[in-house]
Amino acid sequence: MSGMLVAAIHVEARANEFTHCVGGADNWTMNWELVAFGERAELADSTLNPDNLLAQLPRETAFFEARPDIALQCSPVTVELSPRFQVMRTEVEGVMQEHPATVQNDREEFINKALLRLDIGSNLSLEASRQALLWGPSLFFSPSNPFTSDNGRNTPNVELKGEDFLTGRVYLGDSGVLSLHDNFAAGETHDQSFERSYALTYEYLASDWTGTLVISERDSQQLVGGFAQHTFNDYMVLFTDIGVRKTDYVPVPGAILPARDGEWLTGVTLGAAYSFLDGSNLSAEYFYNEAGLDQREVDSLLDTGQRLRQQIEQGLSDPLAVGMDTVALGQSVLTRPGGLRRHYIATQYNKNDIASRLDAVVRWTYSADDGGSLVVVDLNSALTDYSRVFVTVLASHGGNQDEFRQFYRNRITAGASLLF
Repeated sequence: MSGMLVAAIHVEARANEFTHCVGGADNWTMNWELVAFGERAELADSTLNPDNLLAQLPRETAFFEARPDIALQCSPVTVELSPRFQVMRTEVEGVMQEHPATVQNDREEFINKALLRLDIGSNLSLEASRQALLWGPSLFFSPSNPFTSDNGRNTPNVELKGEDFLTGRVYLGDSGVLSLHDNFAAGETHDQSFERSYALTYEYLASDWTGTLVISERDSQQLVGGFAQHTFNDYMVLFTDIGVRKTDYVPVPGAILPARDGEWLTGVTLGAAYSFLDGSNLSAEYFYNEAGLDQREVDSLLDTGQRLRQQIEQGLSDPLAVGMDTVALGQSVLTRPGGLRRHYIATQYNKNDIASRLDAVVRWTYSADDGGSLVVVDLNSALTDYSRVFVTVLASHGGNQDEFRQFYRNRITAGASLLF
């Protein structure tokens, strides 16, 4: 009886301690960022997005977003909330738009990131979150990630949309973490093809290397993989990311789907990163994507694009009436995970605090199958401790049948950010 009384007193004391913590203004933090930018794009006259029919990309964009980040740390509970207030104006040209262009004004309020975590002792935690869950050492491709396989940020000032997760973690000593992730809702991605998925991961940390094993499943996909990183010396890091997945696409009559869909296919990233004495970093990666299209499939896809282009040029009042050609292109180009082809090389160079003001990132991605490439240059300059300006330039190289030339010829984004 006395034991129960002691336990009750302990629980009441912890409850009072937590209530006092929540009520303390010093335990809450709130930071604001205001981001505004303008963007202008020159769209590619491509085979797989004829007259901007599929992607409906904007030629011009004006964007403003208020980003408050609210946090509460009261052991054993952590709460984080990131609502977003967004206003955007876009101008879209294309066969489906009123000429010369259709202007759309959007206003949206949403919660893009959130976290509620309960630490149970020192070895267990439970959390509900909304986030874009990225992992792995690669700066470009993560084939072991069943949720978001593209780690690249060609639009670094636009936040990735968050999905909804339940996560449980068990900490196994000082070097191991076992985690179960339940991706139970699409969240702010509003993905119409979303399927609930689960991933079990085991992460091991050693003095000079780390490794993570991943097992994941959802209705149309199973995945086994992992990633590892080895610190070779004070300057060089070697890493790899591997995923073997079986994806069962729902067939659409007339759509171009490779016969190997439904088989176990491998994606592998091999890379290295080097840190120079001046503080700059250079990363280089090779990505093999077995799920990518071979040349025969690409030729068939391009033939479909050419046929759709001819139908548009004939002046059809409703090009979407061609139906199956549009479905074929859309399913093959816009919805495939990873790249469209099989072999890619990617590099990134970054240097911060140039003249104590400028941060620079240069990214280059090359498709070894068709010779096309994509270059992204991102420049950030601090005006004060609380403000910055930025410019991001994207440029593609290749012919109108190359993968990286299917959407943009070039795009420039310029804007500013204010913190308080």
